[in-house]
Amino acid sequence: MSSRATPVPLGLVLSGGQSTRMGYDKGLILHQGLPWFIHAQQKLSSLGLEVVVNVNAAQRQPYAAWPGCAPLVVDKPLSQGPLRGLLSVHVLFPERDLLVLPPDMLYVKCHLLADLLTLSTQQQGRIVAYESPKGVEPFPAIYPARVLAEVALALARGEWPSFAMKYLLEKFEPSLLPWQVQLTPEFRNLNRPEDLLDQ
Repeated sequence: MSSRATPVPLGLVLSGGQSTRMGYDKGLILHQGLPWFIHAQQKLSSLGLEVVVNVNAAQRQPYAAWPGCAPLVVDKPLSQGPLRGLLSVHVLFPERDLLVLPPDMLYVKCHLLADLLTLSTQQQGRIVAYESPKGVEPFPAIYPARVLAEVALALARGEWPSFAMKYLLEKFEPSLLPWQVQLTPEFRNLNRPEDLLDQ
């Protein structure tokens, strides 16, 4: 058995989406003077994680202009949707599990992320996520390097039939943290302009 320690997960701010429902880049919306992506970055950093920010090509310059921006990883044409961001980071950090937090999950508290990390140490090699009444929540969650490598290989062979995160979660049967009703506001995604009224 190898004695090599498992690397600490890499924190990933998943900002590469098109924000079509919002109408403009959600990651750059300001809250308390800072863009949402910086808030997500700070939460991951507070857990002692190295952090990178996934962006599409058009986002690189405006994100990099923010002081303290973590290293940026630009989307590669490997997949579609959120899976593209995960795999774009995976090819650069192939041995690192990813703790993923999108910037539009503004209300997620650090203790929820810490609980994911705790469970991941007991369930190495498995996706770790929360289960809500709607099903398994794709984010925030930990996606292990082993799973991402398997997905990348299947895609390269033309054997991965869906880009949906739901399909990935169903295939790999994650380890789940139980849902509590008080978590509902924290897992709220801010997708539309009307969602901003009470931010």
